[in-house]
Amino acid sequence: MKRTIRLASSRARHLNHKHYQGVSKRRRAFGNSRSILFTLLCLVFICPISMAYGATLGPYSSLTDFQNAINSVNSIYGTPVSEVVHVVLADSGTAYSGDLNVSNVVGSENHKVIIRSETPGGATISGNINWNFTSCDYLVIHGFNFYNITGSTFMVLKDFSHGRVTNNTFDNTPDHTIDIRGTNNDFSLVGWSQNNTIDHNTFKNHTDTILIEVFIIHRDPECGYGYTWHDDGNTDNTFEYNVFKDCSLDNNREAIQIGRGSGNTCYNEEAYTATYTTVQFNLFDNWDDDEIISVKSANNTIRFNTIISSNGAIKNRLGHNNTYNANIFDIGSETSNTKFKGLRIQGTGHVIKNNYFRGTDHGIQLAQGDGANDPDVDDVLIANNTFKDSEYGVYRYGSEPNNPTNVTVINNHAERTSGSFTWRELFADLPGTGNTWGNNLVYCPSCPNDGVDTNISSGVTKLGSARLVNQKAGLLVNWYYPNAYTDGIFNLNVTFDIEGQTRANPPDIGFDENTDADIGRPMLTEENVGVQWPGITLLSAPTGLRIISGGN
Repeated sequence: MKRTIRLASSRARHLNHKHYQGVSKRRRAFGNSRSILFTLLCLVFICPISMAYGATLGPYSSLTDFQNAINSVNSIYGTPVSEVVHVVLADSGTAYSGDLNVSNVVGSENHKVIIRSETPGGATISGNINWNFTSCDYLVIHGFNFYNITGSTFMVLKDFSHGRVTNNTFDNTPDHTIDIRGTNNDFSLVGWSQNNTIDHNTFKNHTDTILIEVFIIHRDPECGYGYTWHDDGNTDNTFEYNVFKDCSLDNNREAIQIGRGSGNTCYNEEAYTATYTTVQFNLFDNWDDDEIISVKSANNTIRFNTIISSNGAIKNRLGHNNTYNANIFDIGSETSNTKFKGLRIQGTGHVIKNNYFRGTDHGIQLAQGDGANDPDVDDVLIANNTFKDSEYGVYRYGSEPNNPTNVTVINNHAERTSGSFTWRELFADLPGTGNTWGNNLVYCPSCPNDGVDTNISSGVTKLGSARLVNQKAGLLVNWYYPNAYTDGIFNLNVTFDIEGQTRANPPDIGFDENTDADIGRPMLTEENVGVQWPGITLLSAPTGLRIISGGN
């Protein structure tokens, strides 16, 4: 029987909501209270979300029946479906184990198909299994507990668009736990996965290789493969409000990889492939891999993420024109920072701004290139970043022959209050051509008094005392002192600070534009990202942080 109420359209808007507007702390508290009140009202009137909106199939107590019901949705409710449809897997005291193959399920922007556990976390999925979703539109995967999944390549989203994977736990799952792919075979050029959102999930205890990958692959005859395979249309996907935690130290255990380097002469072609992926508001806690986020494509945005107590880095291995904005790197409880490497950059046209590094071994590495497999660094803006007790700030790295060129380093602030270091380690010399420095601050009382390298001395000012002495928002770091220098260089690529506040002209130096306003983006914790059982429902907006005035 069809069940709808007046608020159905509002609910659909929440499901499609990808970018959230800024609110003050009071408004966030009000929003949370409103969500709780709505949940209580539902309990009083016995209207759980599975019954209050649209139609419900199930709950089913076998994966076979669950799969058959999902694949029959359009034959029952039309293509696309004429109302929101829930397909429900029953809660169970024992884990379900079996493959799931779903194809050609089509919803719409206002009428999604939601496959879910009866209650969030109530259905556990385990075993050597694969869940494949092919040629689906507006499909939501919600509320499952995926535990001890073995084998390889668990959840494949192929030709899967406008979908959402939300409020699930992935505990000890295999390599390629989630793959976002096209349907391209040797000669076809159709069937890409676009405009999907992976949000409010918790990924933990990962011991295998790459966790999540957005595929781009060029395999052309000139690359030596003998056939054509262009799988480069998987664009505009968003990863937000997720928790990634407790991955043991190893290589090839990337939490998220965007693109893939296939080798030979295809490197350059793949580097210019634009995927427009956004990775934002995610918490990486104790994720120990050399590459926590690996970027191998162009035109992506990595912003507002917190990386804490982790040994690894965000690496731009391939790809051009990427933005790294307002990420927090904090050593947390780690006793050694030798592996915590901040950002490593290769390629051209990047913007690196408003990031905060505390206690990292490396801040921002600019890798030397060879013009081929290791792309040269060129035309990069590094602005308004802050380094607190990190061993290195901005510097070049590697043994390849080509130095970074046309790099602009402005409005950055580095302080090191202990240890034996040199000025050059905080703001290293960049011997390539066209590199410019301006209005950077450095404080290092233990550095030798031998001056700053001549080619950057005009753009770096030594401080006589520490300026990072004021704590805000309960962070584990000291933030910029409100009465410090305000004579930065204005740049049109840096119009907002880490909080989303508008930059003045001239702007403050470092990642924070100093005002008395409340911090809109503190360090993330599991209280505001990851699974929300039972606190989140499909009716409520995510409880994580919002993008306030600035979304660049």
